[in-house]
Amino acid sequence: MVILVSFVCLFFPYFLSCVFGVAGLQFAEPMRMVTTWLVLLDFAINGFIYAIVNHDFRRAFKRIIFCRVICRGVNGNSIAPT
Repeated sequence: MVILVSFVCLFFPYFLSCVFGVAGLQFAEPMRMVTTWLVLLDFAINGFIYAIVNHDFRRAFKRIIFCRVICRGVNGNSIAPT
C-alpha cells in the first residue's frame, strides 16, 4: 500500500499535466519541470521503499549495498571475481 500511495502521489501530477497538455491546456514551464522532477524522485525512491517494505528485497538490497555477495558456481565451485 505504501508503494502504491507514493507512486500515485508523485506520478499523478505529471500524468495530469500530460493529459491536460493533450487536451490543449498548457501549463507554465516551471510547473512541467516540477512534475517531471516528482516523477524522477518517484523512480529514485521506489527501490528504497521496496527495501523497507519487502523482507526478501531488503536482504538482497543489503547484500548489494554492503558488498557481502558470495559468488558461487552451479556446482558449488567458487568463482573468482574479475
